[in-house]
Amino acid sequence: MRRFLLACSLTVLPLVPALGQVPDGDAVCAELFESLGAIETTDKTTIESIESGCRLTNGYVELQSPMQIHFDELTLTGGDALAALSESRLPATLEVKGTNVRLRPRMDDALFDYLFDQQAMLYDFGFSLRWDEASGALDIEDFSVASPYIGRIAMRASFSDANLEDLREAVLQPTALGRLENLHLLLEDRGLFAAFAVMPLANLLPSSDDPEALVERYRQIGKDMISSLPATVASDETKEVLTQFLDELPHPTGIYAVEAKADPAVGMEDLGAGPFMLLNRLSIEARYMETDIGLQSLDMDF
Repeated sequence: MRRFLLACSLTVLPLVPALGQVPDGDAVCAELFESLGAIETTDKTTIESIESGCRLTNGYVELQSPMQIHFDELTLTGGDALAALSESRLPATLEVKGTNVRLRPRMDDALFDYLFDQQAMLYDFGFSLRWDEASGALDIEDFSVASPYIGRIAMRASFSDANLEDLREAVLQPTALGRLENLHLLLEDRGLFAAFAVMPLANLLPSSDDPEALVERYRQIGKDMISSLPATVASDETKEVLTQFLDELPHPTGIYAVEAKADPAVGMEDLGAGPFMLLNRLSIEARYMETDIGLQSLDMDF
């Protein structure tokens, strides 16, 4: 959950301008995006106000490595999003969309920058939330990355007792997200997992002269853990789907959908109880569909 809080904060916090910067019209958007120290503009960049938000085109983000994240369009919308972010508050609703997002090296050469830009894999990014400050209910309605070439990963989650009134303080508090009520994950994989997850997961493994055997050992540990789950946590069908996913790694194909409900809700203070204690508080349902249908026809409903 700490990593999820960090991911959400990295999505929202850079959108928080300095206090008091609330001019009118398009200047609101110009001030907002100017305050995003990570976002760079070019001579092709445009910034304009749109209904309930702002749009920036042809921008990029510099990474610490000699890499850049470029995008054709970035939009930020929400009923009170601009006013709330100007005061370092989480809006009641917020939606962030990135179109034609791509990762490419910085070459400082116009020709090679252009060529790498044309070769880069294109992705669309989505993030939206709904926040009720009075009740502390936080719904992450969408957190997704999709490519028409290699698939999509998407997530929804609901939290109770969230304490996010001040974003700058919240990102420093592990308990700010409150307690997890439910989580939905969807993976349509045509190479996405191998492209994004293999190296980060491999970096978590201990050094070994026989990495293939090490991976197989951890795969078997995961399968044994799935097999040992009680029926109140996972049905036989769900266990079969989760085991199939482990068997197919690192190249799963098709659509995997997982829903986990916590009863009672799980907070950061519960993480020390260990994985088996936490799993016993969950109800997990997993489904698999072998398909080659397009992304637009997918949903996360169970």
